[in-house]
Amino acid sequence: AYKRKALVAGFCEIGETAEDTVSREVREEVGLEVQDIRYFASQPWGFDSDLLLGFFCRVKGDKTIRREEDELAYAAWTNREDVPQTDERSLTGTMMKFFKKLVGDRIYLSPKSVSEEEIEKYTKWMNDFQITDYTGRSARITTLIGEKEWLENSAKDSTDRNFDIVSLEKDQLIGTIGLMNCNWLERNAELGIFIGEEDFRNHGYGTEAIQLLLEYGFKYLNLHSIRLTLLAINDRAHNCYLKCGFQDVGRSREQIFLNGKYYDKLHMDILETEFKGDFIRNKNIK
Repeated sequence: AYKRKALVAGFCEIGETAEDTVSREVREEVGLEVQDIRYFASQPWGFDSDLLLGFFCRVKGDKTIRREEDELAYAAWTNREDVPQTDERSLTGTMMKFFKKLVGDRIYLSPKSVSEEEIEKYTKWMNDFQITDYTGRSARITTLIGEKEWLENSAKDSTDRNFDIVSLEKDQLIGTIGLMNCNWLERNAELGIFIGEEDFRNHGYGTEAIQLLLEYGFKYLNLHSIRLTLLAINDRAHNCYLKCGFQDVGRSREQIFLNGKYYDKLHMDILETEFKGDFIRNKNIK
């Protein structure tokens, strides 16, 4: 018998849609009704040449688990933090690897992870001029080995606060954001962000991520000032930061060399007294 923990699973019956199967299997195995069923991803199922489909959903109504004893030896609600590490190459492992630390309306911020999928995705992003031109890394060569080391160090860092930006709808990694160079005595830090997935750019996801992190920084980390720098010609980012409450505080002339030219660097910051808004949706004490 299978001894490890897994998600609810089952086989499609003749005439069923995949979504029908999700509803039926969850009802039969743990006695729950579900809604908002969302497809996540697929993976070959090598045991019998079938295709494994992964879905996320929400409970509808009563959350009391009623285990089917002939099918399951154990069933319980579990926090993602308490789920044992699974094979990161498996669909199940992928679906259980993100942690909802800061939840917004369309995204959540998860503590930095170091799965094979993330290493490959970040390596791809860090070799994309559309991203690196604005992060100051276009002259660098990023390898899988180098990115793995950087992500591991980032995940272990107890001073900085680094997060993956993940879409709520599909639990899809779309970018990264963090507070770096944190000075706890003078209560300030530097913010860095980029949206790696092209389909999620220019749709307000970066703004939402910044708002979540600013609230976390000011209301939970007790920071007084958060600053950032950007390429002066990056109008899209500049407008986003202004919308989030940052103010222009300076300009360094010809500080960034890019594609044979020198560009100015802008400096912006925001103080705790200037931050307005309530964006974290999973707060306990309101």
